[in-house]
Amino acid sequence: MLMSRAQIDAHNQRMFEADPSMYDLRCIGPTLSHAQVETWIRKVSKMPGKTLLDEHDQPIPAATLDAMASNVAFDTIPAQATARSITK
Repeated sequence: MLMSRAQIDAHNQRMFEADPSMYDLRCIGPTLSHAQVETWIRKVSKMPGKTLLDEHDQPIPAATLDAMASNVAFDTIPAQATARSITK
């Protein structure tokens, strides 16, 4: 389905309103502080309140999820990071 520029803009606006993990990169600025990056990661890296299933519809063991959570490595986030966009 092809959308007009206005439809794309409206769709994007709805996504930003509905999903708190979405950020308008034009509003971020050229650098990010350690605290800002850590805050963003903490917001999306919470343990789920429900059972997660793998590709075979089997529960993912708590030990696997705990290991993933322990790999966050907040200490490796630099004091300042350059904001950049990902282009294809």
